[in-house]
Parts: sequence; structure tokens; C-alpha cells
Amino acid sequence: MAQLNDNLTPNTTDSPLSTSRTSTPLPPPTFASDSSQFPLLTAYHSAADPLTYITTIISNQSDTFISELTNFLHYADQTNDNYRSLRTLHQDATLELDSLRLVYSDLQTQLQTTISQRDIATSQRDQLISSLGQSSHTPARSAEHPGPQPFSGTNPAELPNFLSGLALKLRTNSDWYPTLQTRMAYVYSCLEGLAAGQLTHGIKADGTITFTSVEEMLQILRQAYRDIDPVYTA
Repeated sequence: MAQLNDNLTPNTTDSPLSTSRTSTPLPPPTFASDSSQFPLLTAYHSAADPLTYITTIISNQSDTFISELTNFLHYADQTNDNYRSLRTLHQDATLELDSLRLVYSDLQTQLQTTISQRDIATSQRDQLISSLGQSSHTPARSAEHPGPQPFSGTNPAELPNFLSGLALKLRTNSDWYPTLQTRMAYVYSCLEGLAAGQLTHGIKADGTITFTSVEEMLQILRQAYRDIDPVYTA
């Protein structure tokens, strides 16, 4: 009788599912009471004296009882097989879920790294823009000082005043003419007529001036127009 009771009990002795911290273990299978499919077994479970009942059944309906018991055991085996399949699917789903959690965690880490890199790049960009803005700042240009009246050489007596006005212009607006070429070009631009002709030999076709200094240019003018008391010294 004990063996019969064991055969009527489903096999649920396998180890429980290994699940993640948020998974719910799959419950063991249960068999619903179906009096129409297994009437003798149903009556056995509800009998007041199971031993007397089973003895009577085996004596009077042995073939029917054995057939019903065989069908029930087959049904129980099928149910257990289905349970094992579902448990395998549940375990696979649990493993997949854990894998997805790891992927999600990695993506979160990558996102935080990307945000940090973006913030660093933004800070470096702002620093670069600020640095470029400071380095490109041009100091205020000096106020314009009037230049001398152009000197043509037709009246040599005008040379001293021309040289004085030229010296004041170059000194007051020295930031306007930061190189030797720009200073010599300005001197030449203040000449016209015969006076300009005195210096044309030092001007190349491409505009390059070959004199060594402003003073050299002025000395030529002094010698040409007899300025014996020079007032400008380069």
C-alpha cells in the first residue's frame, strides 16, 4: 500500500531552480482531481477505509483498476516531463535575463564614461575659445597724427618742415608702421615729383624698398636739397 501511495505521488524531488535575485522559482506540478478520468483512484483518496476499498477493488475490478492506474502513471509521467521542460525554459530565461542585466550595467557604465568625456571636451573647447579670444585681442591703435604735406622738391626751403612733420608722424604713430619696410614705404609715399625721383632707384618693381634705413632715404633728400641742419634722425 505504501508503494501504491508512492506511485500516486508526482516526482518533485529534483533540485529547485537556480534563479536570479528577482526571479520566482517555478512551482512543482499539481494534478487536478478528475473523477471522470480516474474514478477509482478518486474514490480511493476519499474512502473512509482506503485499505478495505483497495482490497475490494482489486478483488472485483482488478483489470479496470490496473488499467486506470497505468493511465494515471502515464499521465503523471507526461506531467512531470512537461514540468521539466518548463523548468528548463525558466532556467534559460533566467540566464538570459541575468545576461541582459550585465549588458545593461555595461551600457550604463559606458554612458557615464561618454557623459564624462563630453563634459571634459566641452570644458576644453570653452578654454580654447577663451584662449583664442584673448590671444586675438588687438591692442587699441594709437590716435592718428597728421602727416606732413607732401614734399616735391620744387621749394627746397620746405624740406626742414617736411622732415619735422615726418619725424612726428613716425614717432606718434609708431604702431602703425611696425616694420622697417612699412616705415620706409610711408616716407616714400610723402614724396612726389622730383623729390620722389631722388629715391626711385631704391624701389623694386614688386614694391620692395632696398634702402637700409629711413635715415638713408632722408640723407639723400638732404644732400639733394642742401638741408645743412637735419632735424630727423632715424
